[in-house]
Amino acid sequence: MDYPDEVIRAIAEHQGENPIIYELYEGLTDEEKLGYLLVDEGLIMVPEHLRNYVDYEAIGRDHVLNKNGDFAEEYFIEFL
Repeated sequence: MDYPDEVIRAIAEHQGENPIIYELYEGLTDEEKLGYLLVDEGLIMVPEHLRNYVDYEAIGRDHVLNKNGDFAEEYFIEFL
């Protein structure tokens, strides 16, 4: 794997779980970066004409609260 050490450590701490690794975009907070990624990748459906009105930080925060995962550098690792 070609990930930073912090990402490798987070995965090692959850041994036996399957990780999904999201590389985050530029943004103000980790939650906002994750929100942009979720919408842009189609994991959360938002019509194109409404994307300027979306609270991306809230989308990312809700995802973090409802999933088992950790932020590590510029990544969010979700464990299944």
